[in-house]
Amino acid sequence: MAVFEVECPCCRAALLVDPESRTILSHEPAEPETKPTDLFAEVERVKESERTRDARFAKQLDAQRRQEAAMENRFEGLLKQAKKSGPVGPGLRDIDLD
Repeated sequence: MAVFEVECPCCRAALLVDPESRTILSHEPAEPETKPTDLFAEVERVKESERTRDARFAKQLDAQRRQEAAMENRFEGLLKQAKKSGPVGPGLRDIDLD
């Protein structure tokens, strides 16, 4: 008998489930969340989290812009190279190789 341990998506309790009978064999309630003792410290923690998130977003946005600029420069270089080489004739087909 294989028993699965899953977490309840609502209350985060640990449930032991029997897949054959589809019943819950045991239920362990989740640890209660502790409330912050210092409200000002929690507000600062949330603000710091926001600053960190904004800094990571700005860094990723800058990296994306740099990548787009690099790709644009590469495309322009290859386009110039293609224009310098002139028109290309029709390619060889498999039937032309006989």
